[in-house]
Amino acid sequence: MTSRRFLGVPTGTGAVAGRNTSSRGSSRSRAPDHGFTFIELMIVLTIVPLIVGALAAGLLAVFSLQTGVQTRLSNSSDAQMVTSTFANDVQSALIITTSSSTAVTPVCGTGTRLLGLAWNETTAHVFSTVVSYASVPATFLHGQATYALDRFYCTGGSSSPSSVTTISYNISGSTAVTPPTLSPSSANTMAAGSWIDTQGVQQVTFPIAEPDSTTNTFAYTLAGVPARSASQTDAGQPITQATSTSCGFAYAGSGVYAGNLCFVDFSFLTGNALTAAEQNCVETSVLIPGGDTMYFCVGIAGAPVSSYTMPTWEYGFLGNSGTYNGQSTGVTPNYYDITNLTGGQSYPALYQSCEGNDVSQGLVAGTNINGCNVPGDTRGTNGSGTGITTLTFSNITVVGPNGLPATNWEVFSADSESTDPGESITWSTGSGGPPLNVLNNGYSWDTTADPVGTACNAGAGLTGTGTTSVTCNGNGTAQTKTGATIVEAQTPASTTSLTLTITMTGTGLEGTAFGVFL
Repeated sequence: MTSRRFLGVPTGTGAVAGRNTSSRGSSRSRAPDHGFTFIELMIVLTIVPLIVGALAAGLLAVFSLQTGVQTRLSNSSDAQMVTSTFANDVQSALIITTSSSTAVTPVCGTGTRLLGLAWNETTAHVFSTVVSYASVPATFLHGQATYALDRFYCTGGSSSPSSVTTISYNISGSTAVTPPTLSPSSANTMAAGSWIDTQGVQQVTFPIAEPDSTTNTFAYTLAGVPARSASQTDAGQPITQATSTSCGFAYAGSGVYAGNLCFVDFSFLTGNALTAAEQNCVETSVLIPGGDTMYFCVGIAGAPVSSYTMPTWEYGFLGNSGTYNGQSTGVTPNYYDITNLTGGQSYPALYQSCEGNDVSQGLVAGTNINGCNVPGDTRGTNGSGTGITTLTFSNITVVGPNGLPATNWEVFSADSESTDPGESITWSTGSGGPPLNVLNNGYSWDTTADPVGTACNAGAGLTGTGTTSVTCNGNGTAQTKTGATIVEAQTPASTTSLTLTITMTGTGLEGTAFGVFL
């Protein structure tokens, strides 16, 4: 029997015949160990701190720059805000003070007043708008107390502000803030102890210092010019700003409304008062029979005017007695012998003092000359020119004897000369103002449709009756007029003031009168 070789796996063993598994495992090679050499470690330890240090320095610089930029932006924002607010307040102010004393009234708000401004004077002579720039305690900066610059806004005569605006959060580390400076120096001295009129103030400068840190300061200077400062003499001294006058009636029976039309006497419009009216306006109070008082501010722009008697021209209709130097003028007597309350002669007309065709040659308001014809001038007196004068009676109010505003009162204005070809007068109460009506003077030629006789191109040139703008155009042939335009504006009970603007265009000379209709 032949022996067999078994190729399978012997019983009891896990090995495969012909294979030595243990010798295979022992023959596999081991991978080498990896790491840093000493030189590599030294390089890393040297360079990494340099990189990290540079990055840290860069980050610190960025953070520091960001803080500085943020502070500068904040300061710049403060400066922009206070600049716009400051300029508007100074421009509006009628009176001003740099006194910090609460005894110097009116007072608005709290803190230490650095600058006080007030405007919108009422008929009771109370300033309804008062603004104070004051230093008030704020927060703490770097361990030091700081002060904010607050703007307090008060209305209605109250010392309690209706609004408070912080316009600069850190003006100083102490209360010793540099106050504003007024020029000229005389105004600066007076304002330090009391309220003064801004008409004599040429400029207001206010230095502001805002600490960025304990060592750095962001500084700038504000500047403002009061709108009323233009109304002053070359020497910088205040000129006449408020003046009083009266009104008077025409001879009894000389017109339908002779006992109702109280003509304002403009004899006060000379010298400084006239200059004030030409540069801005002159505040005027008019004593009215019965104890009432009318207030307004009259401004003059364009061709110059002066106060004048009526009639302004011997053949003018309004104020004509029918004779001149003993000779008949051929004009129907009407509204003549207007006198003021003291019985003396009044000057109820504002009359252009420069021919229109000569005004176009460069004459301006403020020249105040009577007659502008240049010797040798052959252009005549009725050429086409630009003799345009704008009279503005603003903030017209009437106050009763008890000091309370009156209601349902009326004002009037009239053509005091002769509106000829190329000339016109326009009366306007502006948007939202009361309508203007033309008075019928009761002459036989006056009708409801034509209340002005041959004035305004025989009535055809009269436009706008019953609206807020009435115009008398003198287109047509120059002639002796049989009437004059008189417009009246009634103030509704809901309105306490109005503005009447009169625009006169004269190729020769134009004139107007103004007053209260009782």
